Amino acid sequence: MILIPIKKEKKVKLSKKEAYVFVSNHTSFLDIPALQLIVDQFVIFLGKNSLGKAPIFGWMFRNIHITVDRKNSRKNEELFQKSIDRLKEGYSLGIFPEGTQNRTPPTLNSFKDGAYIIAIRAQKPVVPVTIVSNWKIWPSLGPYLKWTPLRLVQHAPISTEGLTLDDVDRLKKKTKEVIEAELKKHYPKEYSTKG
Repeated sequence: MILIPIKKEKKVKLSKKEAYVFVSNHTSFLDIPALQLIVDQFVIFLGKNSLGKAPIFGWMFRNIHITVDRKNSRKNEELFQKSIDRLKEGYSLGIFPEGTQNRTPPTLNSFKDGAYIIAIRAQKPVVPVTIVSNWKIWPSLGPYLKWTPLRLVQHAPISTEGLTLDDVDRLKKKTKEVIEAELKKHYPKEYSTKG
């Protein structure tokens, strides 16, 4: 991220004493450091098992963050409980609800339920974040970095107080709409031809 201009927009100032579930679109290898850049607290990320196997970075990811075994759905409850425990300890979580890097940015893929189940069960707010330009800086299918300003937008938190698992779809839809509305502002042409 060195020498890349960074433009951060925060819709509201978040409490440093609160733990949040940050959810964002996912289009690039730069998304984890980008999301950490806009958040004023340490974030524990949920990521696929293979991230824990990478040289050097993998050791750090395995020992600090939470790995997800996408081939073993029986471990979901263990994953949910570990995530809820971290939130209750005061750590915020970073989750990319598309589940994998989107190969057709800037439009979004469908969102999975996990982030919202965790947030509701822990009764912690969800904060949508739009990563506007990472797919242009380091595309998921491209080997090279391109010099483009990094633009991030942190939106207002959405409370989960009093919500139950019956509200997962509504909460998921609301956060996706917030992220998508920001992307549409920056990429109206791509969204007008979606379909």
